[in-house]
Amino acid sequence: ATLAPAAGLPPELPGMPAGDLEMRQLWWVGCIAATAAGIYLIATRRQLWPITGAVVLIALPHLIGAPQPLSHETTVPAGLSASFAANAIAAGAAFWCVLGVFLGFALQKLSHEIHAT
Repeated sequence: ATLAPAAGLPPELPGMPAGDLEMRQLWWVGCIAATAAGIYLIATRRQLWPITGAVVLIALPHLIGAPQPLSHETTVPAGLSASFAANAIAAGAAFWCVLGVFLGFALQKLSHEIHAT
């Protein structure tokens, strides 16, 4: 829920120019939904047409494009903006990795408890 939308709509610092909030939120939710559906199709199907559809679903939000501001002029230094975006994406990746590890442990423990009874 971080990397796919960040490719078209990177994390922003306060004071940076941005497109319409509602349109950005709609694009973000659509990007997440399309990416999740595409990953699901890739993970569960082996035929050519679902995988082709998955690639189209994943690419579609980026082909449409995220809402952009009217002007990109800002007083925020470019280096600070890039560093913030990179760190925000890295923190999101770390969060999802830790969440996945703990979910794996929890499901494994639950599975052992179910099979023990």
